[in-house]
Amino acid sequence: PILLLDEPTSGLDSYSAERIVELLEQLAQEGKTVITTIHQPSPQMFQRFSKLLVLVDGKIIYFGMAHLVTTYLATLGFTLPLTYNITDYLMQLILDPARVNGKEVRDVLLREWNTRAGNDLEDVVPQIRKKFSFRQNHPRSG
Repeated sequence: PILLLDEPTSGLDSYSAERIVELLEQLAQEGKTVITTIHQPSPQMFQRFSKLLVLVDGKIIYFGMAHLVTTYLATLGFTLPLTYNITDYLMQLILDPARVNGKEVRDVLLREWNTRAGNDLEDVVPQIRKKFSFRQNHPRSG
Protein backbone atom coordinates (compact mmCIF):
# COMPACT_ATOMS: atom_id res chain seq x y z
CA PRO A 1 0.00 0.00 0.00
CA ILE A 2 1.05 3.54 -0.78
CA LEU A 3 -0.11 6.55 1.22
CA LEU A 4 0.44 9.85 -0.58
CA LEU A 5 -0.32 13.00 1.43
CA ASP A 6 0.02 16.67 0.55
CA GLU A 7 0.76 18.75 3.66
CA PRO A 8 -1.26 16.68 6.17
CA THR A 9 -0.08 18.88 9.06
CA SER A 10 -1.00 22.27 7.58
CA GLY A 11 -3.20 24.32 9.86
CA LEU A 12 -2.59 22.09 12.88
CA ASP A 13 -1.01 23.11 16.15
CA SER A 14 2.46 21.69 16.77
CA TYR A 15 1.22 18.94 19.11
CA SER A 16 -1.37 17.66 16.63
CA ALA A 17 1.12 17.89 13.77
CA GLU A 18 3.61 15.79 15.77
CA ARG A 19 0.94 13.15 16.40
CA ILE A 20 0.13 12.97 12.67
CA VAL A 21 3.81 12.51 11.79
CA GLU A 22 4.14 9.94 14.57
CA LEU A 23 1.24 7.98 13.06
CA LEU A 24 2.77 8.21 9.57
CA GLU A 25 6.09 6.97 10.95
CA GLN A 26 4.32 4.03 12.56
CA LEU A 27 2.62 3.16 9.26
CA ALA A 28 6.00 3.26 7.50
CA GLN A 29 7.52 0.99 10.16
CA GLU A 30 4.68 -1.47 9.51
CA GLY A 31 5.83 -1.72 5.90
CA LYS A 32 3.57 0.82 4.25
CA THR A 33 5.05 3.34 1.85
CA VAL A 34 4.34 6.90 3.02
CA ILE A 35 5.12 9.83 0.73
CA THR A 36 4.24 13.28 2.00
CA THR A 37 5.04 16.95 1.76
CA ILE A 38 5.37 18.75 5.07
CA HIS A 39 5.33 22.54 5.24
CA GLN A 40 7.84 23.92 7.76
CA PRO A 41 8.49 20.84 9.88
CA SER A 42 9.88 21.42 13.35
CA PRO A 43 13.34 20.00 14.09
CA GLN A 44 11.68 17.25 16.16
CA MET A 45 9.38 16.38 13.28
CA PHE A 46 12.25 16.40 10.78
CA GLN A 47 14.12 13.83 12.89
CA ARG A 48 11.30 11.36 12.22
CA PHE A 49 11.79 11.47 8.44
CA SER A 50 13.65 8.52 6.98
CA LYS A 51 14.25 9.83 3.44
CA LEU A 52 14.25 13.32 2.05
CA LEU A 53 13.72 14.56 -1.49
CA VAL A 54 14.58 18.23 -2.10
CA LEU A 55 13.59 19.73 -5.45
CA VAL A 56 14.41 23.06 -7.08
CA ASP A 57 12.41 23.86 -10.20
CA GLY A 58 11.57 20.15 -10.49
CA LYS A 59 15.22 19.11 -10.32
CA ILE A 60 16.75 17.18 -7.45
CA ILE A 61 19.36 18.75 -5.22
CA TYR A 62 19.18 15.98 -2.60
CA PHE A 63 17.60 12.55 -2.30
CA GLY A 64 18.66 10.24 0.47
CA MET A 65 18.57 9.62 4.18
CA ALA A 66 17.15 12.70 5.87
CA HIS A 67 19.65 12.65 8.72
CA LEU A 68 22.54 12.80 6.23
CA VAL A 69 21.49 15.98 4.42
CA THR A 70 23.57 18.18 6.75
CA THR A 71 26.62 15.99 6.14
CA TYR A 72 26.06 16.19 2.38
CA LEU A 73 25.74 19.97 2.49
CA ALA A 74 28.88 20.23 4.64
CA THR A 75 30.87 18.29 2.00
CA LEU A 76 29.89 21.10 -0.39
CA GLY A 77 31.02 23.78 2.06
CA PHE A 78 27.56 24.65 3.43
CA THR A 79 27.66 24.05 7.17
CA LEU A 80 24.39 24.25 9.09
CA PRO A 81 24.65 27.09 11.62
CA LEU A 82 24.03 25.92 15.19
CA THR A 83 20.92 28.05 15.64
CA TYR A 84 19.24 27.01 12.36
CA ASN A 85 16.54 24.47 11.61
CA ILE A 86 17.72 22.31 8.67
CA THR A 87 14.59 23.00 6.63
CA ASP A 88 14.95 26.77 7.10
CA TYR A 89 18.61 26.49 6.10
CA LEU A 90 17.73 24.52 2.96
CA MET A 91 15.18 27.16 1.97
CA GLN A 92 17.73 29.91 2.57
CA LEU A 93 20.29 28.13 0.39
CA ILE A 94 17.76 27.59 -2.37
CA LEU A 95 16.13 31.03 -2.35
CA ASP A 96 18.95 33.37 -1.32
CA PRO A 97 20.71 34.88 -4.34
CA ALA A 98 24.07 34.46 -2.57
CA ARG A 99 26.91 33.47 -4.84
CA VAL A 100 29.76 30.98 -4.63
CA ASN A 101 32.51 31.46 -7.22
CA GLY A 102 30.14 33.66 -9.22
CA LYS A 103 27.25 31.15 -9.25
CA GLU A 104 24.05 31.20 -7.23
CA VAL A 105 24.07 28.66 -4.39
CA ARG A 106 21.03 26.88 -5.87
CA ASP A 107 22.92 26.39 -9.13
CA VAL A 108 25.92 25.02 -7.22
CA LEU A 109 23.62 22.57 -5.41
CA LEU A 110 21.97 21.50 -8.68
CA ARG A 111 25.33 21.03 -10.42
CA GLU A 112 26.80 19.07 -7.52
CA TRP A 113 23.83 16.70 -7.27
CA ASN A 114 23.91 16.16 -11.02
CA THR A 115 27.63 15.41 -10.84
CA ARG A 116 27.29 13.02 -7.92
CA ALA A 117 23.97 11.27 -8.36
CA GLY A 118 21.94 12.35 -11.37
CA ASN A 119 19.60 15.30 -11.52
CA ASP A 120 16.31 14.26 -13.03
CA LEU A 121 13.26 13.01 -11.23
CA GLU A 122 13.26 10.23 -13.82
CA ASP A 123 16.36 8.88 -12.05
CA VAL A 124 14.35 8.47 -8.84
CA VAL A 125 11.17 7.02 -10.37
CA PRO A 126 12.75 3.62 -11.22
CA GLN A 127 13.91 3.32 -7.60
CA ILE A 128 10.39 4.03 -6.39
CA ARG A 129 8.82 1.65 -8.93
CA LYS A 130 11.26 -1.09 -7.98
CA LYS A 131 10.32 -0.72 -4.33
CA PHE A 132 6.61 -0.77 -5.12
CA SER A 133 6.83 -3.73 -7.51
CA PHE A 134 8.85 -5.67 -4.92
CA ARG A 135 6.12 -5.13 -2.38
CA GLN A 136 3.42 -6.11 -4.87
CA ASN A 137 5.22 -9.31 -5.88
CA HIS A 138 6.08 -10.39 -2.33
CA PRO A 139 3.02 -10.38 -0.09
CA ARG A 140 3.64 -9.83 3.55
CA SER A 141 3.56 -12.92 5.68
CA GLY A 142 1.87 -13.18 9.03
